[in-house]
Amino acid sequence: MQLNFHRVGGEALYLYWPVILIGVSVLLLVNPIRIFYYRSRMWLLYSLVRSHTQAYNDSANVLSGVFSLLVSTLSSGETSTSATCSAR
Repeated sequence: MQLNFHRVGGEALYLYWPVILIGVSVLLLVNPIRIFYYRSRMWLLYSLVRSHTQAYNDSANVLSGVFSLLVSTLSSGETSTSATCSAR
């Protein structure tokens, strides 16, 4: 879905809208209040930090597979089940 904010907020809002969305997402992710699936958010943060600070392990492999499938799904609009079936 493509939105045009030219009439609503001018060109500045249209230009900085992705930055605003990423900022809000990061704020929600690191929010310390126990709402919005707190345990899941903390697990994701813990897994990301652990996968980047420790040696290569299985959790890094799983997270890289999840993120690559997510990126390919969002970029093409289709899911690729053959990539997930042949991974194991």
